[in-house]
Amino acid sequence: MIRNIAISKYFNTLVNSAKNPHFISGIKIMTLGEFNLIIKSSKKSLQLSKILGKGNFVLIKKCIKQKDINSLISTCLRLEKNTKQSFFKLDKKIPNFWRRITEKKSRKYSLLTDRTSWYFFRWNKNSENIYKVFNSIWRKVKYISGLKSLEFEKLLPSDKSRIDRIQIVRYPDKSGFIEQHTHPVRTLRVAVSVYMSTKGVDYVGGGTYFVKKNRKKIYPENFIEAGDVGLFFTSLIHGVDKFKVKKTTNKKKDGRWWLGLYSPESDLITNRVTSLKNKT
Repeated sequence: MIRNIAISKYFNTLVNSAKNPHFISGIKIMTLGEFNLIIKSSKKSLQLSKILGKGNFVLIKKCIKQKDINSLISTCLRLEKNTKQSFFKLDKKIPNFWRRITEKKSRKYSLLTDRTSWYFFRWNKNSENIYKVFNSIWRKVKYISGLKSLEFEKLLPSDKSRIDRIQIVRYPDKSGFIEQHTHPVRTLRVAVSVYMSTKGVDYVGGGTYFVKKNRKKIYPENFIEAGDVGLFFTSLIHGVDKFKVKKTTNKKKDGRWWLGLYSPESDLITNRVTSLKNKT
């Protein structure tokens, strides 16, 4: 799909007007079939982009199969077993890696959190099967973000642009969280959350929340099952509250699993922007 100029113009106007939504206005739920039909119409695609631009959380049901979720978790655990945790800047073709970020360690960075994250990049051959799972939905979301559907797929950090990255996160039992934040609208208009755990089945309490105008939290995961995909405009204030695993069976696998499709800026870009802490 080529770039939808009307969508690109809409989001540019919204961002430049400094009227980006910060508070969630509602939750819209649709099937994957309904979403695919919307993408086939440029007019309906623009309408969906405007729904996101007005602060709605859009939930697309049953996008990812459970067998793929299980395979992704196994891939993460193998990477953790076979490599030491590490950190790499996005300044060259780096390997896939993982890192355990405790709340104490996170004080050095922009957001407080407690999680383990695994990072996968397109240029690594052992990432091919992972990206195949998400290419279809990701390209469509890029389209409704005002981008070309294949944007960034062939870019490297040396291009001094944005590059595709898949991040898989495991929030641990009782301590996993990330504080309230927003994402930079300069580099990302629509955030893509892939849910790999089900609230009420894998864990209870907490989870992803957004903030309403009255400063109360709303938890979209009350409506979410593993395999669903959530979309929202990146200026919305959100975070993850602590939770409790419902039944402990495997300490390595237990917790709340989540996956993000994101195209961050290369570290070679001057004044690179990242997620911002937000207090209400």
